[in-house]
Amino acid sequence: MRNTITGITKRTYAKKKRFLNSCMVLCFLTLSSFKGYSSFSQGTKIRIDHAQEVSVVEIFDLISSQTDHSFIYPSNLFLNRPKIRLEKGKISVEKLLEKALSGTSITHKFSADGSILLREEPKGSMKDTRDKEVLQRLVTGTVRDENGEPIMGAAVEIEGSTKGTLTDIDGRFSLE
Repeated sequence: MRNTITGITKRTYAKKKRFLNSCMVLCFLTLSSFKGYSSFSQGTKIRIDHAQEVSVVEIFDLISSQTDHSFIYPSNLFLNRPKIRLEKGKISVEKLLEKALSGTSITHKFSADGSILLREEPKGSMKDTRDKEVLQRLVTGTVRDENGEPIMGAAVEIEGSTKGTLTDIDGRFSLE
């Protein structure tokens, strides 16, 4: 029997529907089989079988052997680095890398293909200033000339910053 609207039989309609459903399932299976790397891979746990002291390079080998990650770094980056103590148990890739790179100016970045890029930040870089805790406190004082008289309107600045002030009529200032 033909459908008067589409002009196809129920049997042809059923075949086309099965074919389209099969295509959708195949498409879904294909897309779900792709392995994507995301920030979640940083949380992958690494198993440490027994307490040990290892080099940074051995930590990278441990991560590479238990994950799909690989490392890219200059070969002389970890010469003469002290060994790191690892305790038996499980630890995330991110925490293990933090432990391996602590006390250095080396940064790491997870790339989309599973590589972990390592590089040394130059001294005085933004990373150095971000890592240092900034202490704020109130600094007060009086600016006087060589005779001990207060100087009104003297500029007082915090060296290396844009913060500054002028002294008052009595030569006093305060900076936070």
